[in-house]
Amino acid sequence: MAAKHTPAEPGARDLYWGATQAELKSARRIGDLLILAGVGLLLAALLIVRGSADDLRIWLVVESLVFTVIVAGVWFVTARRRRIAAARGLFCSACSYTPHDTEIEDIAADRRCPRCAADL
Repeated sequence: MAAKHTPAEPGARDLYWGATQAELKSARRIGDLLILAGVGLLLAALLIVRGSADDLRIWLVVESLVFTVIVAGVWFVTARRRRIAAARGLFCSACSYTPHDTEIEDIAADRRCPRCAADL
């Protein structure tokens, strides 16, 4: 059985979960800013190459860069959420359930295991 990583005092527990949610929001905000900055740079590149609209290679490069920036932003947020969940002990000690990256924010808000409804 794995030990819980949350503090024993009730007031400290609320602060702990609040800090966990703040870290998750920070990760999401940084990922959003990364995506917006990348898309902004790529839009600037499109304005620069708009005169050569007939060259398919330039458009393919720009589109692949947009796709790469979006994937990199999503990967960053997903990887950071998983690190935060592992560091903060967002797993169920009763049934050993480890949340998927899409469930981490909900579990941090509910403080319950989605499988067995035990307190985290």
